[in-house]
Amino acid sequence: MKYPENREKFIGLGEAFSGVGLMAGPGIAGVLYTYFGYFNAFFGFVIFIALSGVFCQVFIPQSMNGSYSEEDEGEENENMERTSDKEA
Repeated sequence: MKYPENREKFIGLGEAFSGVGLMAGPGIAGVLYTYFGYFNAFFGFVIFIALSGVFCQVFIPQSMNGSYSEEDEGEENENMERTSDKEA
C-alpha cells in the first residue's frame, strides 16, 4: 500500500483522530485533575506520551520512516504524467 494512492483516506483518518482527541482531551484532563491533582494528572500524561512514542517506534514499519528517494520521485512524476494525460 502506497501513501499517494490512498492520500485522502489517510488524511481523513488523521483529521478524524485529531478531532476526537481535541474533543475528549479536555474532559479526560478535567477528570484526572479533579481526582488526582495537577502534578499526578500531568505526570500521567507524560507517561502516556512516552508509551505512545515507544509503541510507534515498535509497531510502525521502518519503511514508513525512510527518506524520499530519487526512484520514488521518478515514479511519482510518471504517475502525474499519466493523470494529466487522462484529464486532457
